[in-house]
Amino acid sequence: NQHCDLDSVAPLLAAGGPAYAEPLLWLYRSKGLHSRALAMLVEERCCVSTDDSSIATDDTAGPRPWTKIQFRKWKARYVRTLWFSRDPRLAGLALEATATLFDVAPALGLAVFTGSRFGDADSSDDDDSDDRHAIGGAGTPAQDVVAWMKQLELPFETNYANNKSAWHAPSFLKNSKNDDSGISKLLNILGAPPILDSPDALRTALSKTSVLLKPKDTKGKKKYEQLLDDAAADEPLPLDSGNSVAVAYLEFLVSRGEALELLHNELAFLLLDGLLKASEDDPDKARVYRGRLRRFLRCSQRYRADQVLSWLTEDHLAKEKALVLARLGRHDEVLALYIDTLKDDQLAEAYCDSVWRTAREASVARYLRKWQRRSEERNFMQQHSRSSTGEGDDTDDKDLVPSENTYNDDDDDDDVLPCLFDL
Repeated sequence: NQHCDLDSVAPLLAAGGPAYAEPLLWLYRSKGLHSRALAMLVEERCCVSTDDSSIATDDTAGPRPWTKIQFRKWKARYVRTLWFSRDPRLAGLALEATATLFDVAPALGLAVFTGSRFGDADSSDDDDSDDRHAIGGAGTPAQDVVAWMKQLELPFETNYANNKSAWHAPSFLKNSKNDDSGISKLLNILGAPPILDSPDALRTALSKTSVLLKPKDTKGKKKYEQLLDDAAADEPLPLDSGNSVAVAYLEFLVSRGEALELLHNELAFLLLDGLLKASEDDPDKARVYRGRLRRFLRCSQRYRADQVLSWLTEDHLAKEKALVLARLGRHDEVLALYIDTLKDDQLAEAYCDSVWRTAREASVARYLRKWQRRSEERNFMQQHSRSSTGEGDDTDDKDLVPSENTYNDDDDDDDVLPCLFDL
């Protein structure tokens, strides 16, 4: 009620104790006194000392005090409203007020910045934010928010077992076709593919390694994505450090179409750092980080590929390295990793099918034929080795030798894919 006299009503509500904390906070909010409201948002002052839900459902007349869980959710909704208010001053207040939420329930703290719903049926103020599809934080650079999040120290070990859902972040980059906040939206935001109607147009497109074309026929692309095994990216991410919070927030920004190269590079680095650290003692968490890293490297076109490539020095990062090499258009090196390092002919074949359908590159036909020849030669050597040790059947060696005319480098590439020009 805008006509309430603040000096008269506020002391009366304050004297009522925790039971009247919410009416007093709404009074401050209605008067635009957000600094005073935030100063009052302290658990010891606004809620009862126990989380017993029977207090919140008591049928006695008059206002009921909050439990700690109810208080934290109300605070998160309120601070989220300030963050998405498009007022730089209020966004700054929200950033300062969120730190205490991360200490007790990082998922709630993260929801302040992502606009995520809490799922309560009685959340009448759950839609207060101005734009649920906006990024929020008016006047606050995203890189400053990320830097602030990285400095957070979360008491994960002492609190995780008590409320696991409060210590996990959802995946914002999804493969679902119907997910408007996921990868399908990301690719649409980053731009439609150029029209390749001439050799010159194709040459120009291939020189721009930041362009990823979306194929009309996605059968090969889907098979390749399945073989990359990034399903773990859909699993919740443990919010056990400031870096993990920054990862979740950066994924949210990318899903909303954030195109700043600096932020994409930061996300790639943090995902890789999380993977390497978790690989030492937590294989389950490492699997989640690996899945998210692969999905990001495959779908983002804004990270600096040559820089990310220089970070991938570990032997167990061959698939991740292949994804970055694919971004750079170095298809022969991708196939060398799949065939020689990983010994995965199926993945190599799926990659060839995916790339030539996607980029329509004439050179991929040559790589595919080279792979087919090398695969057949290796199969011959394996069978010949078994035969020489007496483990094989009675097949004549000459029947195992690849045909000289099967995969000849001098063959006309038109038999496989029309060659528009020689690279």
